[in-house]
Parts: sequence; structure tokens; C-alpha cells
Amino acid sequence: MKKYLTRYLLEFAVIVAGITISFWINEWDSRKDDSVRQLHYVTGLISDLEKQLVLFENHMKFSDNTISNASAILNEFKAKGNLSSIDEINDKLSRLMYSNKYPEVNTIFNELESTGQFDIIDNDSLTSKIIKYYQNSNNFSNRVNSNMDLVYYQEIFPIIKSSIVIEPKNFGYTQKEIELFSSLNKSFYKGLSNPSQEFDLINAISLSIVVTNTNRSYVATIKEEAEELLLALEKELLEIQ
Repeated sequence: MKKYLTRYLLEFAVIVAGITISFWINEWDSRKDDSVRQLHYVTGLISDLEKQLVLFENHMKFSDNTISNASAILNEFKAKGNLSSIDEINDKLSRLMYSNKYPEVNTIFNELESTGQFDIIDNDSLTSKIIKYYQNSNNFSNRVNSNMDLVYYQEIFPIIKSSIVIEPKNFGYTQKEIELFSSLNKSFYKGLSNPSQEFDLINAISLSIVVTNTNRSYVATIKEEAEELLLALEKELLEIQ
């Protein structure tokens, strides 16, 4: 009887040990998988932010060029008393038709949000910063794009479009044989000489400065937040690698 009891106890111990080891291995594999996923998300967020920061910088440079061009037109108008006397006024006005919406790069965040795996990132403080940044980014995106849709495209773009000769070369088409201004310049300058059209055009140029400067300030603000989050993510990456 004692012999059988000893054997049963040994078998029981082996079974318990096997279960314990199996559980430990599964737990180790699970943690390993979590670590791999965490590394994927952290490196992915870093990559997205690096791309977005480049786009933010380009957006701000574009805004600076737009403001500079519009301001130059208004200053020349003030000095000369009319738009018709400004050199290359058609080209300068044409450049105000270029537009730039909010640059969004949120592939990895959307993946995190859709899977609900924010807890994969062990650093709760960092997770909060990530969520807060992308919420703020979305808010600024709505503001910028709303300004573009409701103000620029409805109040500015139509006035400029109806006041200029749209030369394909001014919008990336390089075929030299298409040259319209020489044929339409009389109508163009006649329109600029119309007091009502001139008034609307000057207001549209001024409004473009206001809208562009407002959107630039939004982008500059979120750019600072993106830089802070990037530093935090890079610090986290060093700790988990």
C-alpha cells in the first residue's frame, strides 16, 4: 500500500510540475508576445510622428510663403494705388490659389484604438500622453480643415479664381505652347480696374493672410506637442529594447 501511495504521489507531483511548467511557458510566451507587440506599436508611433513632423514643417513653410506673397501684394497695392500696376500680378494672385490641409499621419494610433490594446504599452503615463496628443491633433485637424472648407474655399478661392487668368504653367503643367495671358490680358486688367472687383479681391487677399496665419499657429502648437511625445517614445524605446 505504501509502495502504491508513493508512486501515486510521485505521479501527482510530476503532473503538477508539468502543469506548472506548461503554465510558466505559456505565461512567458504571452509576455514575449506582448513585448513584441509593444515594440511594434512604440516604433510605429515614432515612425508616424517623424513623418508627421516633416509634414508639419512643410505646412508651416508653405504658410509662411503664402503670407509673404499676400503681404507683398497688399504692400504694393498700398504703394501704387491699384493692382494693375503690380508686376506679375497674375502670377502672384495665382499662387494664392494653392492650399494645404492639415497633415495627418495616425496609422499606428488608429490600429491601437481599433484593437483596444493600449494596455500593451506598460507605461501608463506614456499611454495617456499618446491618447491626449492624438485627441489634440484631431481637434486641430478639424479647426484647420474647417477654416479651409468654410472660409478659404467658400470666401477666398472663388474670388481669386474669377479674377485671374489660369495659366497651366502656374499649376505644374510645363508645356510652353499653352500661354493664355497674352490673349486675355486686356480682360484681366479690365477686371482689376473694376472698383467692386478690386475691393473684393483685396479683402480676399487680406482674409487669406488671416486664415493662413491662424492655421499656421494651430500647426505650430501641435508640432511642439508632437516633438515632446516623440522624445517620450524614444526614451521608452530605449527601455524596452
